[in-house]
Amino acid sequence: MAARPWLAETSDDPDFVRFLFEDQYRIARLGVGHLYPEHMDFVIQRTGQSIGRLTLDFGYSDWRISIMEIHPEARRKGNGADVVRSLQRGAAGSKMALTGAALSYPPGALEFWMRQGFRVIASRPPHVELAWYPPGRPWPQPVPAAVPQYG
Repeated sequence: MAARPWLAETSDDPDFVRFLFEDQYRIARLGVGHLYPEHMDFVIQRTGQSIGRLTLDFGYSDWRISIMEIHPEARRKGNGADVVRSLQRGAAGSKMALTGAALSYPPGALEFWMRQGFRVIASRPPHVELAWYPPGRPWPQPVPAAVPQYG
């Protein structure tokens, strides 16, 4: 609930707001399960306290970060960066790319991923697709747009 505070602003009825949070979570879980049936869910902890969650799909060509949420009180303390660095170390050992998507908002979300060494590889508003490649694995070259041939 803390990761989606805007849902609380939809109504003054606490039961309705709770329903929105639970329904939105249920739909998100169905979507992740459909797109990444072999994903794994992790609870992010710091000194025994749950401070976030991570949903990760260990694919054949990349590890997809589907969801990474850090509780607002635990943000801007290096916790998210620590999680990403751990994933990067694991991925680098297997020469795997890390991929994911970030919202164009809230302010600072995209900048966070850029500071971790990710690059924007596609834009699908309101999301941008991101990737990080380990040392020794070259970044893919962009495919030039097809030029129409007239005869």
